[in-house]
Amino acid sequence: MQKVLVTGGAGFIGSAMINRLRNLEYEIVVADLKEKIDRLNHMHDDVSYYDIDISKSQELEKLYNDEFSYIFHFAAQTSGRVSQEIPELDVDVNAKGTLNICNLARKTGNPKIIYTSSMAIYGDKNGKISENSEITPKSNYGVSKYAVELYLNLFRGLGINSTIF
Repeated sequence: MQKVLVTGGAGFIGSAMINRLRNLEYEIVVADLKEKIDRLNHMHDDVSYYDIDISKSQELEKLYNDEFSYIFHFAAQTSGRVSQEIPELDVDVNAKGTLNICNLARKTGNPKIIYTSSMAIYGDKNGKISENSEITPKSNYGVSKYAVELYLNLFRGLGINSTIF
């Protein structure tokens, strides 16, 4: 059975992905903050939950002995208000956290990383955005999400495959 890691697995997208993966019979490991895991309405007995802050590389060491086939990377600081008030948190969680996830991937079997980006990387285009639009983020959040894309592109050269949505 293939093992997958879901970062941000206690969030809306992460929880939905876990339900889908359970139907496909993956062994699922979730990395999220304890307070978010504690707020889950339903925890699955067949899912392993870890209290991990991805911005702290030493916390990811709990997973070094695992070998993942995929990492679904949904963990992020997403609040627009927080992004403007504490931009360092965007850098820590989104950019540095992803760098830590990429390094984890190198230590755990080079799994493919599936990442959810944001249209915020394109800035304000009055609703006329496509994947070919110029990347001109206009917020701390957009900059941090674009930094993630740059890290994933960098790590492709080191053998870590990824898909960015």
